[in-house]
Amino acid sequence: DTVTFGRYEQDNNPGNGPEPIDWIVLDKVDGKLLLLSSACLAGKSYNAESFEPVTWETCSLRAWLGGEFFDSAFSEREREAVASVVNRNDDHSTVGTPGGKDTEDRVFLLSESDAVIYLNNDYDQDTIGRAMASDYAVANGLQTDEDGLCSWWLRSPGMYEYIAQFVDQQGKPYPNGGSTDIDYLFGVRPALWVDLDTADEGAAAQ
Repeated sequence: DTVTFGRYEQDNNPGNGPEPIDWIVLDKVDGKLLLLSSACLAGKSYNAESFEPVTWETCSLRAWLGGEFFDSAFSEREREAVASVVNRNDDHSTVGTPGGKDTEDRVFLLSESDAVIYLNNDYDQDTIGRAMASDYAVANGLQTDEDGLCSWWLRSPGMYEYIAQFVDQQGKPYPNGGSTDIDYLFGVRPALWVDLDTADEGAAAQ
């Protein structure tokens, strides 16, 4: 299933205002929906510092998602519906690169373990893992293949402390990872949990 929630510039025409964000519904638990943006909304480095040990807790991409993106993409009522959750940040499953402390997030990236759950077969990789880049993201440097598909970041560590995992253009998780300072090869697909009761109350009030 897909839903629309929030607005963000996507067609690279600021004159017509930001476009509604389409989200894939990944899960429903206790009245909350786990949403993943259908498209890569931006091309960003995982961390601004080159070859510096970093975790999800300390990376610049987390700061952007929880700050500038969250504040600009959602109205006040929508922000109230986005649940604050504690995310586990496990070490790399094979080589043990530190994942860092658990974090409290409202907007985040999927993890290595999330990829195992939601991208665990060819069908899921094709229908969920493959992601188009928005025109805005491409105009700002995000690279795509000839079909307009892009790779996108996960929040989990890669083989070294300055590498983070990603999902490639074919929707397959790549646990070895890519250098965290690269901003033109990897896109950003925000994820969040929405409280249905709060979202319904906000819709009724409008």
